Amino acid sequence: MKNYLIKFRRHFLLNKNFTLTLLNRSYSRVVSPETLRDDLPSEAQVVIGGGGLLGCSVAYHLARSGITDVVVLEKGKLGCGTTWLGSGVVGRLRSLMPEIELVDQSYKLYTQLHNDGYDIGYQATGSLNLCRTPDRVTAYKRNLLLAESCGVEGEMVDAKTLAQEFPFMKCNDLLGAMRIPGDICIDQMKLLNVLVDISKSLGVKFVEGCQIGQVHVKSRMVASVETDHGMIRCADFVNCTGQWARELGKHTSPYGINIPVHASQLSEMQTQPLPELKELSNMPLVRDYDGHVYFREMNGGILGGGFPPSMRPLFHDGIPDNVQFKLLPEDWDNFHVILEQLLHRLPLISRLKATELRTGYDSFTPDGRPILGVVPELLNYFVAAGFNCAGAAMAGGVGKVMAEWVKDRSPRSINLWPLDVRRFVGLHNNRKFLKERVTESSLVVSGIPYWEVDMIGYDSGRRLRTSAIFTRNEPYAVFGQIMGYERPLFFHTQGSEVTDDDLDSGQNIWTMPKPSASIHGIHSYQLNQSGLPPKGSFGKPPWFDNVKSEYWACREGVCIIDMSTYSKFELRSTGQEVVKFLQYICSNDVDKPVGSVVHTGMQNEMGGFENDCSIIRLQSNRYFMIGPTVQQTRSYVWMRDHLPRDGSVQLTDVTSMYTALNVIGPKAQELLSELTDRSLKKKDFMFMTHKEINLAMASHVRAMRLTHTGEDGWVLY
Repeated sequence: MKNYLIKFRRHFLLNKNFTLTLLNRSYSRVVSPETLRDDLPSEAQVVIGGGGLLGCSVAYHLARSGITDVVVLEKGKLGCGTTWLGSGVVGRLRSLMPEIELVDQSYKLYTQLHNDGYDIGYQATGSLNLCRTPDRVTAYKRNLLLAESCGVEGEMVDAKTLAQEFPFMKCNDLLGAMRIPGDICIDQMKLLNVLVDISKSLGVKFVEGCQIGQVHVKSRMVASVETDHGMIRCADFVNCTGQWARELGKHTSPYGINIPVHASQLSEMQTQPLPELKELSNMPLVRDYDGHVYFREMNGGILGGGFPPSMRPLFHDGIPDNVQFKLLPEDWDNFHVILEQLLHRLPLISRLKATELRTGYDSFTPDGRPILGVVPELLNYFVAAGFNCAGAAMAGGVGKVMAEWVKDRSPRSINLWPLDVRRFVGLHNNRKFLKERVTESSLVVSGIPYWEVDMIGYDSGRRLRTSAIFTRNEPYAVFGQIMGYERPLFFHTQGSEVTDDDLDSGQNIWTMPKPSASIHGIHSYQLNQSGLPPKGSFGKPPWFDNVKSEYWACREGVCIIDMSTYSKFELRSTGQEVVKFLQYICSNDVDKPVGSVVHTGMQNEMGGFENDCSIIRLQSNRYFMIGPTVQQTRSYVWMRDHLPRDGSVQLTDVTSMYTALNVIGPKAQELLSELTDRSLKKKDFMFMTHKEINLAMASHVRAMRLTHTGEDGWVLY
């Protein structure tokens, strides 16, 4: 690395037209006089922690909705955290529908403010998203179709057109690009000041220089917020403190709140103007995510940055008190990967002086998606944090939905489950886990959204939760990760190719896995030996034949599927209170004979699903529940929040206590019959029923005649 950098810098020194000017200075922006600190009141309906763009947007929308008794607490000056650092890009193309809708709401708000005459630094730049590979073209076409359903206009542009329109940009290695004319850029500090001024005119108070010490809780409700200026009582609390959100969550008395965010380093380079290059005046924001970079025109020069393949975690031992309105020391060693790609795509940069390398920071989450909603631990503690460099793009929409959430106790306009704070469990808030995970944040920000990325997950934070047969499968399987669980995706086999002739001849087409030292312990899509491509695939994958063989094993013989990741709960009472409770929250009738299995949903007051589960009646006053893996926290919270207040019903999360094996296929009954003395005939063991059996030398196995695949079979707990 050192030799590379010496060689790289020598290139600049030999080029007399290129000079790097390094600046080491604090950065500060003027805050309008209207934002000067108010006095801390003794109480308010809503207290918002954090005076950045997100917190001010929530306050603005609350005031617009009629809730004006709002106080925003900021430990420094408004916008002093990451707001002042942001480039203000509002990119309307996202990989998830809820994110597209949030950005669309932001776009409408910013455009309306601009049309109303407010100065928010509005620039209708549009964007150009470059494609170096066929898969990037496919990904953008897919995203474009998704975005168009929300009214976002865009088009695919071929490489020849790019070369004609942007002669200063290298295009001979491109396959094309996606153009989004509706993308805009804003000045985040100007926008913040506008939102603050409007909010103050409606009655919102902003208290600067006010640090939150503790959030005090009584009966699972935030009762008051303790600050260095005194105590303030409130009915609702909203944590919008960005990279401080996790730390503030820990300061909740008598117990902490899990908000998994961690800071990571980001750098942007600003060059001097180049007056003779008139084409820059209409230059769009350009994203070249195959090279991990983006750039745009700013002040007649180039502002360039990116998301390196391995990002650098920051502030692992605590965020310093003096980071407000300050940059970190320039980090050219870490920026060289980005600079190399900027020079590749935009050779004219070599003719410009770099006037500044702005090395800053932002907060990232374990899955690269924002964290929104009501924390599972409390009833009136809301959070909006972890925006993974998309704060400006989402601030307007998030402010709107969070105001709905506070006012109506539910976001009415957008289904936000993929961004809900309840999608996490406790392990995601582990400090060491977060530090390792944010190094891979660029996978979500700039990577191609193959299905493998979500299913197989990341290299970091692996082997955290495993089933009892994990070590048996480890030498043979490629594992994905879901909610921290390792789950086999497919197995390596001796004979993967299956033909119709094989089926007709009745040959044994399912074979035992082939042990191999070269594939032992593989958990990553980055290793070719696993059978997975390094970057995923939109076409026929190399593991296709492996899965094909497994499919026919299930179809024609018998197989075992490890389904231990499913959420599992036990509910009981001394009398029939648990039956009454489940009858109230379930849409199906669960008052069935002992041994019955009932599939049911749990609906909210709007008729929407809060849980989709199977409920097994173990005894007259005891039930066992199976739910979706990703809804472990959400399912538990929904049931807990509706339990009788007298404590007559006990709810226990037993997810990690059981291994679950799904035995399916036409020979499943034959296999299990050799291992138990209980009759497994359909007349003795009917579909959707449960019995406790002995299986080989294992006692008290909970056997249920149901599968999650449709065929006849059993799930063994």
